[in-house]
Amino acid sequence: MAKKERPQKDPKTENQPIKDHSGKQSQQRHPSALSSIARNDAERSRWISVFVGALLLWTAFPPLGLALTAFFALVPWLWLVQQTAPLQRKDYFKLWLAGSLFWLLTLQGIRLAFWPLYAGWFALSLYLAAYVPLFVGITRIAVHHWRIPLAVSAPLVWCSLELTRSYFLTGFSGLLLAHSFARVPIVLQLADQISIYGIGAWIVSINVALIEILPWRIGQSPPQDSSRPRWLPLSIALLSTLSIFGYGFYRIRETELLKQQQPKLLRIALIQENAPTMFEATAQLRHEAWQRYANGTRKASERFENIQLVVWPESVFTANEPIMLDYSKGTLAPELASAGVNAEELPQTVQSMSRLFQLKAQSLIRAANLAPTESTVQANQIHAIVGTDVWELYPDKVKRFNSAVWIDPQGQIADSYAKKHLVMFGEYFPLNGFFGLLYKLFGMSAVSTGDEEKCFEIYGAKIAPSICFESMIPHHLYGQIRTLTLKGKSPDLMLNVTNDGWFRGSSMLDHHLACSIASAVENRRPMVIAANTGLSAWIDGAGRLEAIAHRMEPDQILAEPYRDSRPGLFQIIGDWPIRIFAAITWMLVIAYWLPRFVYPAKTGLDSLADGNAKDSAEA
Repeated sequence: MAKKERPQKDPKTENQPIKDHSGKQSQQRHPSALSSIARNDAERSRWISVFVGALLLWTAFPPLGLALTAFFALVPWLWLVQQTAPLQRKDYFKLWLAGSLFWLLTLQGIRLAFWPLYAGWFALSLYLAAYVPLFVGITRIAVHHWRIPLAVSAPLVWCSLELTRSYFLTGFSGLLLAHSFARVPIVLQLADQISIYGIGAWIVSINVALIEILPWRIGQSPPQDSSRPRWLPLSIALLSTLSIFGYGFYRIRETELLKQQQPKLLRIALIQENAPTMFEATAQLRHEAWQRYANGTRKASERFENIQLVVWPESVFTANEPIMLDYSKGTLAPELASAGVNAEELPQTVQSMSRLFQLKAQSLIRAANLAPTESTVQANQIHAIVGTDVWELYPDKVKRFNSAVWIDPQGQIADSYAKKHLVMFGEYFPLNGFFGLLYKLFGMSAVSTGDEEKCFEIYGAKIAPSICFESMIPHHLYGQIRTLTLKGKSPDLMLNVTNDGWFRGSSMLDHHLACSIASAVENRRPMVIAANTGLSAWIDGAGRLEAIAHRMEPDQILAEPYRDSRPGLFQIIGDWPIRIFAAITWMLVIAYWLPRFVYPAKTGLDSLADGNAKDSAEA
């Protein structure tokens, strides 16, 4: 029997319109054409998802500061985590591009400091952007390979990566997810128990709960893994939210009672002016800036009675005349010899600098005592803490320290603290500045690292000083307070002197302030900040702004902090729980990838977090 031949399709008429049973024309498409359309739609969806997530996250931080968007900003990225189909390398590249956009927008203030820092702005942004594809990729490994529920894996991976970037490559802890709520104190209170990273994990859990209740029927079918318990993310989000707000309400009420019961530690005048930054400042401009700060101190003495402490920001007291301490024993360091310094004139130069410091210190104290009244502190009983440069001269080298110097009422140095955590590309270049070439190119000298924590005790109040971006490193401030406490000098107050004039009033000032607010809550210590160009502030132990100066405007703030040393788990163990989570996270990643490198023929080497063979088969 002859086999019946199939009718041949005419390629010319294959995609021609035909009438369906209703009489309407429809378009027949070849399966390959439909597949191509589906791929294009998926590609477009992923492009939209990654960049919508970046823009939403940007709106949560200053300058817009729409904190509530942090609750759903991660939803587009979590949608990619949930996809059962493997992500390709180009998808992770898109995530990195989206992360680059976010960081370039939020850190754009860095470029305003000095033109070479355009390179630093790009380098830092492109590096930090890598944490976006890492978040999606590692969370996909946890969900699709290790079968850890998204409600558990996403928050833990996020806070683990935030901790990683806080330590890796000297650390950058700005713009942690919880910092978006820096101006909402009730949200941050539990940070004294679970750290600021834990607050970020809670925000991620809200995002996970939202993605579970989204109307999936709009534009997409439900996820294939419909067996997972929908109640888990909702329960975690609900319980954690109740804990956050319940504990926050309790701690805020407690703070109000403390405010009424505790005596004031000190009456502190924080002085803010607009001094030029280092690279544009001539000697004349720096001296003029010094005079403006002296005038600001006089205004503070007229405005506020009974001042006990005056604080000037980082570096402005120097005015081209660093404090010089001579330990050279008559031997000139090679650095000074190559600069043409005369060994015979060095002692005279050191003495001259010492006299200049004495004159400036006494002028500051006199300015603070300008308007004495019956209720004012007795004349010459006002202390000062100023940011200035300290040079130590040794036979073989010169050490330059960025310091906070405590000046007693007689105008003498009572103590000083040298900055321990230096800013890369601002105070030093890595690899010794390519053997010194970069220092010569930009007219810089490397700043030396301090090696000791200090506590200034003024009228019974113990003060822990920090300088500049040290307040952006949570574990640095925790370590400082922990060390001093073990020495029997538990600080009552944290103090930060900073020169944020580099950033021309940009949102970098807000990011810096947010870190200080978070650390005040974690350590349950009030904090005062004297910042050149702003934002000078007085923060209480609950992270509330009791007073704040306007950016880019001369101002004086009277801070009257009260003791707040309420205990919290963070003060005892620091961020160790998050370190453990981070260690577990990276071990899971290694356990996933190691077999793929050792036995690539057996396991296959797919893109990051494509899932195991079973996942690919299901997809």
